[in-house]
Amino acid sequence: MAQVLVLYFSLTRQTEQILETIVVALRSRGHEVTLEKLQPDPPYPFPAPPEMLGGLLLKALSGAWPTIPLRPIQADLSRRYDLVLLGYQPWYMTPSVPMHAFLKGPDARVLVNTPVIGIMTCRAMYGRATRLFRQWIEEQGGHVVEQRVFVDQDPRPSNMLSLGHYLRFGKDPEGGPLKRLLKPFGVGEAGRRRAHAYGTELANRLLQSRLVGNGEVQVLD
Repeated sequence: MAQVLVLYFSLTRQTEQILETIVVALRSRGHEVTLEKLQPDPPYPFPAPPEMLGGLLLKALSGAWPTIPLRPIQADLSRRYDLVLLGYQPWYMTPSVPMHAFLKGPDARVLVNTPVIGIMTCRAMYGRATRLFRQWIEEQGGHVVEQRVFVDQDPRPSNMLSLGHYLRFGKDPEGGPLKRLLKPFGVGEAGRRRAHAYGTELANRLLQSRLVGNGEVQVLD
């Protein structure tokens, strides 16, 4: 059975729900999984205030993506893992600030000579973030097997509004024209079903020692 480390950051819990579903499938086949959320210090607020979102946008546009402190990771990073799963989102076409902090920090040593799979949830426009994610992991000595992207159930372009509303208020619209116009935010039950199917497939590949890949990015929509 495989030893799997799963690290992630999830502001809205979408990535968290997808990874929890994948982990259930892995554990059901006997794999040992350590699951942990990256914790910014101080934590990011949610719902997210406009000044926070605006500040991150300005930093992204300037190319000055911040490196923030993270609370100590509780998982044993000295162990040899057969696979590391990293869950993240594209923030303004860049891997989220907490994931950036991890991949640029000393704890990323756990990735050396280790297969890595990226799990992303997003609204759209994930390409640049997946390329940076792979670049940063390779700089740390890891090998990206593949990346899997789960997109919002609200289609473009209306998902820009559903995401903005959810970030600002922490919930979907409860009435008025927005409720009639927008689907609920996030990947939804269909996304979780796809996550379970992917987790089952991944569990079988681990059992068969067939964890190979060239970093391919695939959207599971």
